[in-house]
Amino acid sequence: MKYTTRSQKQKTGFTLIELLTVIAIMAIVAGMVVGLAGVAGKKKRIARTQAELNQLVTAIDSYFAEYNSYPPQVNGSYGVNSLYHELIGTQYTVDPTPANSTFKTPDGRLTLNVEAVQEFFGMGGFANVNETGAAKNYLSTIAPNQTALIKITDPSLSAYTAQILIVEAEAPPGKAIMAMDPGLTDRYGAQDIEGKPKTVNPWRYNSSNPSNNPNSYDLWAEIRVGDETIIIGNWDN
Repeated sequence: MKYTTRSQKQKTGFTLIELLTVIAIMAIVAGMVVGLAGVAGKKKRIARTQAELNQLVTAIDSYFAEYNSYPPQVNGSYGVNSLYHELIGTQYTVDPTPANSTFKTPDGRLTLNVEAVQEFFGMGGFANVNETGAAKNYLSTIAPNQTALIKITDPSLSAYTAQILIVEAEAPPGKAIMAMDPGLTDRYGAQDIEGKPKTVNPWRYNSSNPSNNPNSYDLWAEIRVGDETIIIGNWDN
């Protein structure tokens, strides 16, 4: 007697329930990856800003060791401060007319007269200067993306330009120095060193009446990470 067997079709593919289960697992994994990436990005921004803070603190402390005083700050706008010019050093050229005396940065790209320094920083000049050449540079390792040019664009004043130290991170709402726009009331316009308009986030400095370090200075950055504003300063947060 001959027997015949009928092969059964083997089951292939996913059932609907299995497919939905796989999609759900993938969604959970994707959410975890995105969440971890956000945490990593936040830590990276904080670490980078902290490293820049330490760099500036070292420069300011070296400045203090030389002058027995901290870089001056008398302007009420803590973001528009003279830290860059004081720490980088300038060449001072005396003019018979005092108002026409000038301060030139080491790279020769920027020259400010006394009136410009007064308008920007509320001071008649800088302390770290040299009349015969470049002054001492406490920020020799400064990177181009750590500074920005700012302009006074008030039509009643000359078009002065100065340079400030900035944070390579997004500023909280209302805390940035923005490029001049007809709708803005701020007379300071900002440019990057290539001259392209942009918004910059300045390092904030207060040596005239510091509240966190009463006997020295407050130096801090305010950065935006997602919906959170983080303050990184030279004091215990």
